[in-house]
Amino acid sequence: MNATSTVRRMSPVHEELAHAQAQWGDLAGMPVAIRCGAPAQEERNLAAVSV
Repeated sequence: MNATSTVRRMSPVHEELAHAQAQWGDLAGMPVAIRCGAPAQEERNLAAVSV
């Protein structure tokens, strides 16, 4: 699996993130969301957290 592949929804987490158009990656054989939503909003969120 790579970061741009579509992941089958296998858990409630997948269902919760479906609306956010998550980009999925792979961690130890398990799918993980690596980005959710609009990149610009993510950048603002990261900037707010890092202050």
